[in-house]
Amino acid sequence: MRWGARREIQRKYLTGGDVHPEIAARIRAAGARPVLDAGCGDGELSLALGGWPVISLDRDPLALLEAPRPAVRAEIVRLPFREGVFGAVAALYVLYFFERPVEVLADIRRVLRPGGLFASATTSRDDMPELIPLLEPELIESYDAENGPAQVEEVFGNVEVDRWDLPALLFESPDGVREYLGARNQRLARDPAELAYPLTVRKLGAMIYARRWTSRCCQRAPQAGGVPRLGRRGIL
Repeated sequence: MRWGARREIQRKYLTGGDVHPEIAARIRAAGARPVLDAGCGDGELSLALGGWPVISLDRDPLALLEAPRPAVRAEIVRLPFREGVFGAVAALYVLYFFERPVEVLADIRRVLRPGGLFASATTSRDDMPELIPLLEPELIESYDAENGPAQVEEVFGNVEVDRWDLPALLFESPDGVREYLGARNQRLARDPAELAYPLTVRKLGAMIYARRWTSRCCQRAPQAGGVPRLGRRGIL
């Protein structure tokens, strides 16, 4: 299935928006420019930022066909930019694709200016709790709402976490659940027909922020409030 087709299937069951407008507002409030959207997909963050200067970067050429310009095809772990050129770097729903996210985070820190803002978004291990009983067990993600903050703090020396728990998906029938999970490459262990419909499903995750200070031994940023317990992929 093509990348764009998977995204459209996922989006049609959403009842609300994603994190991109909130992260865009945070970037604007910080006056952070230019922005590197690392793992940009089809450019939702750029759209949320409006005319803000953004460079789109993704390794998937199909995703870049729809991404706003300027766009660069490259790996996030080897960013093709010199040190200290970006006011902000966003890596939304992408760091769990890497075995060692700290290596990616280190290169992101390298291209940030002193005081520059890092923003990421990822899901929780308890994501979509209404559907967890249907799913085959999965390995813990390398970067999720539970282990991501510690990895960010290891690299940046500070971290701020803003967690979410909200009703985000609506399914009218078992076929919708099958289609949605199939687009996410998640395997069913039980029949979705066992559940009652219409079915509202919650999404759980976190936005994780940090700053590149001149030293990594600065004071830790205060953590935002939210749900004390927060996996699977993307709020989509």
